[in-house]
Amino acid sequence: NYYGKEITRGGSIAIRDDEEYSESGRVVYPAGLYSLLKDFDERYRDDETSTIQSYIVTENGISDASDVMRPAYIVEHLLAVARAVDEGVPVSGYLHWTISDNWEWAD
Repeated sequence: NYYGKEITRGGSIAIRDDEEYSESGRVVYPAGLYSLLKDFDERYRDDETSTIQSYIVTENGISDASDVMRPAYIVEHLLAVARAVDEGVPVSGYLHWTISDNWEWAD
């Protein structure tokens, strides 16, 4: 699961003027998804004990009730995945998070 980055200062969340934030307070940071995929691939690619053949991003999305940020968020994060794939990272799936994913919490 990947949503964005969180910036902290002194043990609490810090808000910076030069970052774009979701409603949940996470920085919109597609480069972080790219870096995460690259880091996992570098860690496990040559690990003889690893059985990983490919990666699936099982949850990625943004808290955005107005849907103003969501279209760009999806495109930017899919481009980050595509960049990793173009560089040889074996990604076999991507699942976008939506508010309906939280319906199970109502039980």
